[in-house]
Amino acid sequence: MKLHLELDINNWVPTEMGVTEGNGNEKEVFRKFIKSNKFYVLDNGYARYDLFEEIARNGRVRLRDNAVR
Repeated sequence: MKLHLELDINNWVPTEMGVTEGNGNEKEVFRKFIKSNKFYVLDNGYARYDLFEEIARNGRVRLRDNAVR
């Protein structure tokens, strides 16, 4: 079982939550959380261009200087 949590860091309260089986696809759960005016920090395990494009459609994005496109 995995808990997927979106946290309001100003108030330290959860704003979105999802629970999946232990080997569930985290990227697909995250895709449901994407909204504009949010700040997301992702590790390289989320490096999928279709997911990145969806995040970019909802606001600004910033990549590391050495990111390969």
